Amino acid sequence: MALASHYYKIESSTGKYLTLPSITGQVIAKRDSGALSQQWDVQKQGTSATGPYTMGNRGYDDHPAAYSTGNDGDTVVGKTDLDTEWNIVENKDGSYSIYVHNCAWTVGDGGLVNLCPKDKADTRQQFTLHQI
Repeated sequence: MALASHYYKIESSTGKYLTLPSITGQVIAKRDSGALSQQWDVQKQGTSATGPYTMGNRGYDDHPAAYSTGNDGDTVVGKTDLDTEWNIVENKDGSYSIYVHNCAWTVGDGGLVNLCPKDKADTRQQFTLHQI
């Protein structure tokens, strides 16, 4: 099922929420604080059920977008002048995976979000999107 363009809080499989700690910082999973930096403006750019989508963060006046070059091991960071068109696909268990090319958002050590090869069985790549 395709996501509607809307604002979302994105919860990792650990129960923490994806946060942009500064306008150009690396996305990190943190406890729910209610901060705008934990809210994402997910906008559908394509006609496919998986997107692509752009993902802007509401926590800053310039609304930085989630950006990565899309390579294995890259970080997911905020950028005000660039964005990445992400695919968001629903998994069989109702969670979602966020990816570009064949690399998915993965919550790693310390909660930092990096790109790793897409693996639907990897719980570090499974997210719940809460529409707000």
